[in-house]
Amino acid sequence: MPEEKYGFVPAAGEFKDARSFAEQVKHVACANFGFFNQIEGKKPPEHCEKGGPAPARSKAELLRYLRESFDYANRVLATMTPQNALSRVDGPYGGPNTRLGIATIAVWHISDHYGQIVEYLRMNGLVPPPTRQYPLQVR
Repeated sequence: MPEEKYGFVPAAGEFKDARSFAEQVKHVACANFGFFNQIEGKKPPEHCEKGGPAPARSKAELLRYLRESFDYANRVLATMTPQNALSRVDGPYGGPNTRLGIATIAVWHISDHYGQIVEYLRMNGLVPPPTRQYPLQVR
């Protein structure tokens, strides 16, 4: 999404109180930190539904924050073993649950918002990069 469209919010249809594209990105990043903080037994960031405490605003800052959240998630996932995967996790992001359960919810959450972001791109006439790589072939 071009930076000038990061403020895009769908208007046609039932989109009252919908997040902007930038808010979607920030929400996903914050939630990633929230889910994986819980797995580590740390206090998750507050108010991820509204983007959380990170000061990221520009496209570059938001993408850096998002990449950092995925890097952090990968580091936490690397610590998961068959012995600790079913350990209890408490907290506001999908808890109480197990470490594996929280990781599964995090993947679902990312997938859900990816679908929303794809729609935002398409509403702006943009084809998501993964779609460009594998064009649909009709027979």
